[in-house]
Amino acid sequence: MSQYPAAALTNEAAIVSRCAVDSAAFAALYDHYFPRIYNYIRYRLQDRDVTDDITALVFERALANIATYQPQKAPFAAWLFSIARNAVNDQL
Repeated sequence: MSQYPAAALTNEAAIVSRCAVDSAAFAALYDHYFPRIYNYIRYRLQDRDVTDDITALVFERALANIATYQPQKAPFAAWLFSIARNAVNDQL
C-alpha cells in the first residue's frame, strides 16, 4: 500500500462546494493533499524552509480562490497542483 492517499476523496466534490461557504471544510482537503503537495514542492526546490513557505502559499491561494474552481474543467487535484506548479515557477 502506498504512503500517499488516493488521488481523490470520495466526497471531494461536496467538500469543495462546501468550502465556498464554510472555510473550515477546507481542512479535509488540506489534510488529504498536504503530503503530495509538500513532496511535489520539496522535490523541486530542495530547501525545507522554502518548501514550507511555498506549501503554505499554495493552500492559502487555493482557499482564497476555491470559489473559482470549476470541476467540469479539471479534477480538484489538477487544479491544486497547477497552483503549486505556478508557485514553484514563481519561486525559481
